[in-house]
Amino acid sequence: AITIQRYQRSDSSTQLVTVFDGQVASVRFSEEGRVAVAKCIPVIQAQSRPIPRQSYQNACNHVLGDSLCKVDLTDSRWRLSATVTAFDSATNKATVAGAGSFGADWWVGGVMEVGGGADHRLILAQNGDEMTLLLPFPTTIVGSTVALIAGCDHSVTTCDTKFNTPADPLSNVVNYGGFPFVPTKNPYET
Repeated sequence: AITIQRYQRSDSSTQLVTVFDGQVASVRFSEEGRVAVAKCIPVIQAQSRPIPRQSYQNACNHVLGDSLCKVDLTDSRWRLSATVTAFDSATNKATVAGAGSFGADWWVGGVMEVGGGADHRLILAQNGDEMTLLLPFPTTIVGSTVALIAGCDHSVTTCDTKFNTPADPLSNVVNYGGFPFVPTKNPYET
């Protein structure tokens, strides 16, 4: 990293002004070895480099329903259109008719959409038909029809058991974007 600063010698304060902030990209030395020419790039240019999309981790790197995950979130197995029967703004808890019939924690990590997807909230917890949302909606949603979209914890077990497809005996695991067999023991620790 390199930072170039300047100050006025005649100024009574020692205030430094940064005129360049970046990284050294390469260095070339003269034949005598006395002069070095450094090619520097600004921080903003260094930040524009592509970042690898995937991390070497146990959890799946894909976003549920993206082109790499391949789960069709319009499928009724992972989507429910239902009516909100109650909402407590103090606790951000919404009761959605029929949501509990899918099973415990089915919607956790998923979203609740209103207005045909115009606005949505993350579902943090589920207790039967009751959903705890990250944030409340700006308007009342009691009596509104909402769409619940199933959540994923990005584990290989959830990919295999929750997002399986009857037509494919391997379920959705063939699309799993994580590395579930990464060793958890560090070989450099005793």
